[in-house]
Amino acid sequence: MQLIKLGMFSTSKSDQNLKVKVQEAWLALQLDQKWTKEQIFTAYVNKVNMANGYYGMGTAAKAYYGKSLTELSIAQIALLAGMPQAPSTYNPYTNPSAAQYRRDLVINAMYKYGKITDAQKKEALATPIKSGLQTLTQSVSIPAFADNFLKQAKAQADKLAKVDTATAGVKVYTTLDPNAQQNLYNIVNTDQYVTYPDKNFQVASTLVNVQTGAVVAQIGMRNVPDNTTFGSNYAVQTDRDWGSAMKPLVDYGPAFENGIYTSTSDTVVDGPSSYPDGTPLSNWDNTYLGTLTVKQALDYSRNIPAVKTLIKVGLTDSNNFLQKVGINLSPMVYANAISSHTSNASGGASSVSMASAYAAFANSGVYTKPFYVTKVVFPDGHELDYKPEKNSSNEAFNCLYNN
Repeated sequence: MQLIKLGMFSTSKSDQNLKVKVQEAWLALQLDQKWTKEQIFTAYVNKVNMANGYYGMGTAAKAYYGKSLTELSIAQIALLAGMPQAPSTYNPYTNPSAAQYRRDLVINAMYKYGKITDAQKKEALATPIKSGLQTLTQSVSIPAFADNFLKQAKAQADKLAKVDTATAGVKVYTTLDPNAQQNLYNIVNTDQYVTYPDKNFQVASTLVNVQTGAVVAQIGMRNVPDNTTFGSNYAVQTDRDWGSAMKPLVDYGPAFENGIYTSTSDTVVDGPSSYPDGTPLSNWDNTYLGTLTVKQALDYSRNIPAVKTLIKVGLTDSNNFLQKVGINLSPMVYANAISSHTSNASGGASSVSMASAYAAFANSGVYTKPFYVTKVVFPDGHELDYKPEKNSSNEAFNCLYNN
């Protein structure tokens, strides 16, 4: 059952229920009829958690001692054999005393059952617990330039495959464009392209293939230490306000979709006005430009025409439009005409959601939910393909894009 859990399910809370336990038991009975005990044990020790991010005793032997299992001393092999019961507790790097206690139990058991001689037992027990241990390195090699992208790709792959893809022996095929990712990384982490005010200034950016909806590159922070694995990713966070970038999505897109505007040459007045509650409206420069075409109002990023447009559209229709392009600002207010701020803790807009929403403008109104993984292939050859989720809008996108 432990092998089935490690290979088919997970140790997460979502898999700690009666339904999963019954499935584990049934699959374990099936496996027991097809494999020998030695085959089952061999598979288990090649998957079992060995602490410090390592899985499988062979992997741990290489990581901890720089040797294969057959080259280890009795003391070393006993240490590894005792760890699976509680890998963190018996971690020789962080809990050497507990690791030695467990190792010595294994050594004495080996002697008791005639696997080693008395002399071998005494020699193994006298061996310092840290004898032969190497300095630990990262268990996986994640290139720094793609850390944020790969963090999201793994999360999607885990959800698609319903396993921990880092330990399940699967192959994950991603949408990453290495050249685009490297260029984005260089733009963010050097002064060759942009002069940043200081090292603490942060950037998040997402590149999306507008035809397929695939995320091809993503950066979630700048100046991240090289030894960081799966660090913070601001590109998927929604706690920053996108300001006027919301105007095409909140105001003008819904206006075209609902027939309020039929052409970008339609007009709107940039003049003294207020929100429905009477709060006065103003532009960034506290001036008015009079009658403008919709195209001009958007080009000049005028606040008053944007809010007037949202008032005509209505919050319900605007919200319906946003839902189609993967953005949740509910409960909406008229200030969302020029802001992505929302009282909903799980709402807002992120770099990746904005990139995907805007991609629909360049893709004839077809919105695709952003994705990082195309398929997961299991060791037995069967594969799970990711099916992109799409929504189609109408003339709203075409009108804004083509005019």
